Amino acid sequence: MKAFGCFLLFSLLLSSFSSLSSTAQEIDVQLKFENLRLKRAYKALQAWKNSIFSDPFNMTESWVGPDVCSYYGVFCSPALDDPSLTVVAGIDINHGDIAGHLPPELELLTDIALYNDFEGPLPPELFELELDALFLNNNRFTSTIPETLGKSTVSVAVFANNKFSGCIPKSIGNMANLNEITFSNNSMVGCVPSEIGLLANASVIDLSSNKFTGELPTALGA
Repeated sequence: MKAFGCFLLFSLLLSSFSSLSSTAQEIDVQLKFENLRLKRAYKALQAWKNSIFSDPFNMTESWVGPDVCSYYGVFCSPALDDPSLTVVAGIDINHGDIAGHLPPELELLTDIALYNDFEGPLPPELFELELDALFLNNNRFTSTIPETLGKSTVSVAVFANNKFSGCIPKSIGNMANLNEITFSNNSMVGCVPSEIGLLANASVIDLSSNKFTGELPTALGA
């Protein structure tokens, strides 16, 4: 299946959102892949399939063999950084009522930039992926935002309209590429860390509709 851009649509009802210490998938040496990224995608998708314990509509039944672009719900497109390469750019198994875990091998899907319709806490490893944008808005994410936020390479990060709580991680000041970040409409609390003033390139910082207290860092008004 073909699509354009980089996105990920996982419409799941997950019983939990946790990283499993699963055994690395062994790939049959006879399987042939168009490029290394599709080989990595195969490894990630097989690990995910093995982590699913309820697939009532058999949506992942076709997830067999090296042609990952033919898998049900999997969309491929030219890579943004190298249009000569075909990569997995999206996965849409909407209304699948799938239950399971998200294995750590999903980090191999490096050409996917948008996560949608998830619930539970965020895995800290998410912010260690080399992404340009991360849109986590309009989901059911809970818990705090991991301190690994500061490791993210994104220029745009949107956390709006979730159920995040806790404080903004102080590591936010390390996000050198950041242009826009939005935390609006959550349940975040505490003081806004002074490190947010280190975001010299940020033109949009939206903290509205939360429960922050105290004064804003003076650097935000500079």
